[in-house]
Amino acid sequence: MYKQNIFGYSSQKQFVPDSYFKSFCSERVHGSQAEWVTCQFCPDVSNEHLLVAGDQDGQFFIVDVRYSSIGLYDKLIKKSVRADKSCILELEFIPKKPYMLLSLSGHANVCMWDFEKTTRVYTFKGHEESVRSLAVSPFNPDMFVTGYRDGMICEWDQRIRSDGLGYRTPISTIVNAHSSPTFSKPYVKQKLKISTPRTVQARVGVTSLVYLDEYTVVSGSSASFKTDIRLWDMRYKSKNRPLRVLEVPKTKNARDFGVASLCLDRYRSSLFAACTDSSIYEYAINSSIKSPIAALSGTPKLDFNAFDVRLASSPISDHLLFGSGETYGLMWDLQERQEFVYKDELHCGYYPYPKYVFGGHQTEVKVVRISSLGQYIVTMDDRQWRLWEPRFNSSNRSSSQSAFEEVEYFQMPETALDSIKM
Repeated sequence: MYKQNIFGYSSQKQFVPDSYFKSFCSERVHGSQAEWVTCQFCPDVSNEHLLVAGDQDGQFFIVDVRYSSIGLYDKLIKKSVRADKSCILELEFIPKKPYMLLSLSGHANVCMWDFEKTTRVYTFKGHEESVRSLAVSPFNPDMFVTGYRDGMICEWDQRIRSDGLGYRTPISTIVNAHSSPTFSKPYVKQKLKISTPRTVQARVGVTSLVYLDEYTVVSGSSASFKTDIRLWDMRYKSKNRPLRVLEVPKTKNARDFGVASLCLDRYRSSLFAACTDSSIYEYAINSSIKSPIAALSGTPKLDFNAFDVRLASSPISDHLLFGSGETYGLMWDLQERQEFVYKDELHCGYYPYPKYVFGGHQTEVKVVRISSLGQYIVTMDDRQWRLWEPRFNSSNRSSSQSAFEEVEYFQMPETALDSIKM
């Protein structure tokens, strides 16, 4: 019903007209004394307006974005929690438990919080090195996985207590999930005089995780140009080999690169991978095809170690969002993979380039998020974040404010325009 009211089309068609996202605007920027690192909307529809944002100083903030819609900016921050002395690397709400969330920090701390009471519920300990990635199961809110800088993937069940310990421990682990054997120079045994190559396992960090289904986890790493994208069946206690491997194309720049972010579309049928060589690939994750079926264009050149940029897919439509690493966020209209007609108007022309640009930032936008019903979008750089919403939801319908920004169409390169004309 929501989609019929907002978009004016049958929910069976699932098409979103250009006029919807083009109507989004942002009235002001919201700053912080500390550097912003990450943010996430609550996945529960009833709490779509709740946003959690984490900073470099180890704090996270619960934001009620509805107050921005009515101009009450001093009431935006609902709660603030000091989670750690180190940087908050990732935050995730727990599905079906709207006041619970998980936090990752640079001190290898994984914690569950009741932010309504501002109390820590559980601590999860599985390794000493920094935790780099987190995925909560949308199928079972008690289950989640974490990825570590040393290449380990840990699986957790919130319900299982560790006797005699003040913290939870993993129920299973995958060691060296993305390591590939490398061979050093042969060494000579003094007595036998036989040269034998020594196998060395180089540790590769797990940079992104996502649940494909109830039992399958997809992982990307800081060296995916060597180890590709891997799928794991978490039911097997002995996880020495991945269930499947998806190939990451080797680019002409023969420089090491990895996967910065993974996400699935709303149907969980397409997997998107953003790589630090500025490539974004699409995989038909439920097919037997190992290589990408498409590569998106229009991404700016990323810094070599830009593992903090994030992908996000729209939960209501076929759109993909990306924190570009420049002073704006990007959105692709994946509906254009197939030409379609909406109200007698043909929609095509941008894909595989982005269609929309979310600007108004002074520094690099790394994170872009969209809420569970598609009514709010947040773009975040390290100093500021912007809330975007349709103009008919906004408190100020004029563009008189100096910080006011509107969504713009992407400026396609001339070479792309020429190919379209042909």
